[in-house]
Amino acid sequence: MSKGTVTKLASGAALAAVLGVGVASSAQEPSPLFELSRRPTSTMSNPYRLIENWPTLRPGMEWGAAIGLIPDGTGGTWMMFRSEPPINYINADGQIEKSFGDGLIVQAHGFCMDGDGNLWAGDSGPFGDDPSTAGRGFQLHKFSQDGELLMSLGQAGVSAAGEDTFIGPTACAVAPNGNIIVADGHWPRPSTAQQDGDRLVEITTDGEFVRAVGRLGLGPGEFMGPTRWRSTRRGGCSSPTGRTTASRSSTGT
Repeated sequence: MSKGTVTKLASGAALAAVLGVGVASSAQEPSPLFELSRRPTSTMSNPYRLIENWPTLRPGMEWGAAIGLIPDGTGGTWMMFRSEPPINYINADGQIEKSFGDGLIVQAHGFCMDGDGNLWAGDSGPFGDDPSTAGRGFQLHKFSQDGELLMSLGQAGVSAAGEDTFIGPTACAVAPNGNIIVADGHWPRPSTAQQDGDRLVEITTDGEFVRAVGRLGLGPGEFMGPTRWRSTRRGGCSSPTGRTTASRSSTGT
């Protein structure tokens, strides 16, 4: 064996030792950390338990994505999901007691309850061009807990950033002053929808427009598809889960 060959073999063995590879290392036992990462169970305390097939759907109902869940404080839960009917009340035993909103919502997106217990359900409209949804979507609906449609804000089938229209409501929540703050502007959106103007809209519980803040962009106070927001203790709001950015704005008092 030549001196050059010996040198190459030695160098290769050294490199294998540094990288932790080679015939010898492949025969080694997996490290404890590796075994731990593959363990199917956890030693962490878990106060929750999974209840299969909860809730029990009524005959004819099919599951869809659950978009909003609002506990009622008595063990029951209000749920809005992407199926028919979209709004359902589930009691503590997992039985659906109330269902409503059939055929009204194109794409469920945003669900909140105001201080009077009324339910606000957002409809972002279709995510793309869909002729079957013409004249529907891009609205925010207010229901009583008995399923009565109290009002519908925005113009059905019209996606625009105006005082009486929405680009596409994606979320809502109650501000400290009792008004409703609506995240407006879903991505993707139809080609006929306004392609900018993403914002937060403040309205009263009577449906009166108060103001809009924000614009399309990636900087402070700008949004691109705001999809969640929450009130802050100081009366502001933050949008931590926009499609591309997080922003913070003041809602006033």
